[in-house]
Amino acid sequence: ERAERAAARAAAEVAAAHQALAAERERQAAGDAVRSALVESLARLERVATELHRRVEAAERVRAEATDRAVAAEHVRAGIAARVAELEVQVQALAGERAELADALALAEREVSALVAAPQDRTPKREAAEGPRPDPPRPRDDLAERVAPLVADAAGAVADLARVLHRLGGELAGRHGPGTRPPGPPRPPGGPKPPTHRHPASPPVPAAPASTPRPARRPPQPASGRVPAPLPPRVGADSPEAAQHLLRRPGAVVLVDGYNVAKTAFPGAKALADERDWLADVLDELAARLGGDLRVVFDGADVPPVPARRRAVQVLFSPAGVTADDVIVELTNGLPRQRSVIVVTNDLALRERVKIYGANVLAAEQLLAAARR
Repeated sequence: ERAERAAARAAAEVAAAHQALAAERERQAAGDAVRSALVESLARLERVATELHRRVEAAERVRAEATDRAVAAEHVRAGIAARVAELEVQVQALAGERAELADALALAEREVSALVAAPQDRTPKREAAEGPRPDPPRPRDDLAERVAPLVADAAGAVADLARVLHRLGGELAGRHGPGTRPPGPPRPPGGPKPPTHRHPASPPVPAAPASTPRPARRPPQPASGRVPAPLPPRVGADSPEAAQHLLRRPGAVVLVDGYNVAKTAFPGAKALADERDWLADVLDELAARLGGDLRVVFDGADVPPVPARRRAVQVLFSPAGVTADDVIVELTNGLPRQRSVIVVTNDLALRERVKIYGANVLAAEQLLAAARR
């Protein structure tokens, strides 16, 4: 009996152990399912994070491109503003020149009219009262010879003005778009066209002899066709503001007369090499800050070979038998006329030479003030 009771208890314990084992297996299966779900969720989150990183990198690239385009657009806007200022200055100068030419042409027409009417002043009664008097030899031809060059010069100036205005009209039309014209004053629909000014007919004027010198009409234009860059209103050409404006001009080339500027800024130097290194360092900092095309030219006939060094400013030496002034003039003349050229020197002779090619000039003190030296 005792053995049977013990066997019954053992059987009950075995049954309880089987139940506990089954429950543990169920809990383990549930844990495995949860772990699998967590692993799947973690993988999904990793995929989402990777996609977000990719989108962030793409957005960063787009932002960088937008920044570059904004900078380029700002450069273009500055260039257009400078070009518009140049065109406004040219239009104002041409308007003044046109007024002067119109006055000269009107004066010439009055002189020609007076010349034609002069022989008719003496009436028969006046001739009978005063008696015949000899006329000066060929007064009409002499006056005509004086007036003819003026009229011919005025006609040539008007033709030049028409060509310049046509060119300016083409440039302004290009700014407004292909096939367009600069806006003009509105005309009512169906109304008459604006009247065209015509000078009264004048008698023909005999041509001037070939030996008659043609009078000067206007100062000669730059030999290269380049026009000096205009300055903002109320800014003097010798002011630090003018230097800042010209040195920051997009596309401008700055040519520095090396030893001339170095002597002005560094008079206590004992050796030319010290002057060159000091000025090159100053210009290197200025070029890195402004981002322009700066070139400094030294007389290089007696300079030993200089080791190459990476700089933001281009250091040039004149060849043997050629001065730095000649190199600067040659560079000014050889650069495209669309690019502004700024020459920095205190040498009066060099300043006059480069002005012939339409260059702006700055003094050494203006450059050093811009470089804060």
